[in-house]
Amino acid sequence: MDNSFIKKFLKGLASASFGTAATVAFHFFSIMVMVRYTTIDDFGLYMLLLAVVHGLRVFSGLGLDLTLVKFTSATENATARQHTFATIFVTRLVVALAIGALIVLLGQLILPAFDARLLNVLFYLPVLCVLTSIKEMIFYYFQGLYLFKKYAIASVASAAFKFGLIFLFLSHTSLGIVQLIEIELIGLVGCLALQAVLLPAGTFKRLLPSAAALKKSLRFGVPLYLNNLLTFFYERSSVFIIGYLLDPISIALYEIAAKIPDGFQRLFSSFIAVYFPSLSGLLSEGKSKAAERIMNKSLILLSAGVMLLALAAFLFKDQIIVLLFSEKYLEASLAFTVLMVNFQIIIVSYTLGYSLVSAGFASLPVKVNSVATVINVIANFALIPIYGFIGAVYASLVMNASALILNYFYLRRYGMLPAMLRYFSPLAVAVALMLIFQFAGLQSLAAKLAFLSLYSLSCFAFEKELRGLFQFGARLPRFSIHR
Repeated sequence: MDNSFIKKFLKGLASASFGTAATVAFHFFSIMVMVRYTTIDDFGLYMLLLAVVHGLRVFSGLGLDLTLVKFTSATENATARQHTFATIFVTRLVVALAIGALIVLLGQLILPAFDARLLNVLFYLPVLCVLTSIKEMIFYYFQGLYLFKKYAIASVASAAFKFGLIFLFLSHTSLGIVQLIEIELIGLVGCLALQAVLLPAGTFKRLLPSAAALKKSLRFGVPLYLNNLLTFFYERSSVFIIGYLLDPISIALYEIAAKIPDGFQRLFSSFIAVYFPSLSGLLSEGKSKAAERIMNKSLILLSAGVMLLALAAFLFKDQIIVLLFSEKYLEASLAFTVLMVNFQIIIVSYTLGYSLVSAGFASLPVKVNSVATVINVIANFALIPIYGFIGAVYASLVMNASALILNYFYLRRYGMLPAMLRYFSPLAVAVALMLIFQFAGLQSLAAKLAFLSLYSLSCFAFEKELRGLFQFGARLPRFSIHR
């Protein structure tokens, strides 16, 4: 494989990963403070409101985020890039404003079905919708331009700013649902200001949409839009169903259980931010075998690492929840473990899905997510009344496994061969160790560390890619402080 491609891929991945890791860290610090100074009920309402804002952003997106990445990364013509950005920016802004106005009209009918207190923050929703939509679109533009360092700077700085805002508010008032939303709003304004500074000069010089660029963007983006809508429903519908069938406290427990897996999923998104344009470039050059190797090697290494984290989550679940979120969320520990295992299925399914889009099959993920969405909604309504909020976790397992199987078969039909057995051998080893540990009734720290070591040695022995990664690291030049 071309060394220049590998160098560019790893450099972009390092920048994006560092930025995302720091962002996730600040996000966790923020949540750790919030849950200690906010009631479970208010925190649950806050999570529900953020899910609504995320949904509004997806509805206003029209599938143009990945379209912007695809068309920007596929051309070096500066004029074409400016036309694409201007067209998508103006289109997204107009649609976000229209949806924001619509939610003000319909919110008084919809929100009371979940909790009447949400009406107190109804007029924040359109503002959050518009600002979030613009913020996310600019981040995607950074991806398309391969400006991963600027992407990282904006992500980390905005997360740190929001963390500081929490303490600023705490020094003057208590944290309730209104204060949490105000922190979110001020944080968005700060992030947008920094993004405007970091964007290439002249980005907003000519915001004149092009009819040809709009037609081209929508032709590619509409299938992605349908896929994004379906992805939102199968990822976030659980929150709305829990809120409808149960209460805000159950939402809070579910969200706390998901916080660490979601944090790792955000870190995984930094991989996708580099993987998607890189794979698109390889496939556009006809290098399908090189793309297949990148896909398989990446997923084998990611799977081994994620299942190490899942095993650690299982062994230390109670201690992790208490340390990060306090004892009042201890009921979420089992759900946290299951969601960590679920994360391994997610990374494989998502990567295969993005590989399909990179190959130009933008409509196939829609078919996959259509089936997954139906399965998820049915499973949620069936399992939540029986198992409570953890029923949503079991539903997520079923849904993601279904999506994975469909993505696998579609990718094989295209001609790329996913190494499925290699992806899931770490999961088999980790689950076997979990069962042994559970039935043996072990609890000591020494036993837990021994099981983690046994898993690591097993992966190192059977995964040649992992050994190759260590050998690659050993060949890297060492720098002396005396140089």
